[in-house]
Amino acid sequence: MRIAHAVNKELEKKGINEKIYLISGGNDGKLVFLTEEQHKYIYAFFKDSKEKPLELNEWGKVMKTEPLNF
Repeated sequence: MRIAHAVNKELEKKGINEKIYLISGGNDGKLVFLTEEQHKYIYAFFKDSKEKPLELNEWGKVMKTEPLNF
């Protein structure tokens, strides 16, 4: 999650309108680069929180990880 946060900060500094969203966890964990519009569309489509792309803080809550205080 820390690397995703660092990459998102760099993307924001560069003015790139995509950021990392996390999907699932453990050995099945994935990350995807999406625009806000793409994220909203996909987020609404999937109902299971472990299958949809999540913002970093939401992912941490779903996966029950310690908050990283970004």
